[in-house]
Amino acid sequence: IFTVSLVILYVPLFILFRILHTLLQNVIKERV
Repeated sequence: IFTVSLVILYVPLFILFRILHTLLQNVIKERV
């Protein structure tokens, strides 16, 4: 049960991190 709750918390954070990473890459590309 504990691991399941951890995964449920981790997955959205991972998705958010990926989205922020792609957004940052786009901003860097636009600025350069």
